[in-house]
Order: sequence, then C-alpha cells, then structure tokens
Amino acid sequence: EEFTVILPGLELNKAVSRAEIILDSVRHLEINYGGSVLKNLTISAGVAAFPEHGEKWPELLQAADAALLQAKIQGRNRVVIAKKNNLEITEE
Repeated sequence: EEFTVILPGLELNKAVSRAEIILDSVRHLEINYGGSVLKNLTISAGVAAFPEHGEKWPELLQAADAALLQAKIQGRNRVVIAKKNNLEITEE
C-alpha cells in the first residue's frame, strides 16, 4: 500500500529525517495478526519538497512518487530524495 505524508513548512532535510525515523520505527514493529507475529517489516519512502521539486501539489506528488519508485527499484527499505525538476534522484 502507499500513503502520503504532507509536512507543511518543513525543510527538505527535516522531512528526510522524519522519513528515516518512520522507516526505522516500522523496522522495529512486531504486529500480531491472525495468530502470527509479523516482523521484519519495511517501507520505502520518496521525499520531495516545495519549491525544490515543484511549485504546485501535482508536481510535488509526482516528484515524491518518482523517488518512491526509485526506492523500490533500488531494493526497498530506504528513503530516496527527488532532485530538482524530477530529473535526478538520490538515495539518502
């Protein structure tokens, strides 16, 4: 599943730090489901920020989604930052 976290006014580096905290928190979760314990959970995150990656919401969401796709391609369980104009993507 995918979800979006919107952090108005948060600088890019702080948004990346927040994504890394979420990733680490999920990594340590153990969930009881149907009589079984689910652990070793992972997430992937794509991070984009205004105005570096877009001036409007659709541009920002597209940049974050492209970075998320790169995180999945690169092996999942990581945070990837979109680059300006959504042309380059960097793993954090």
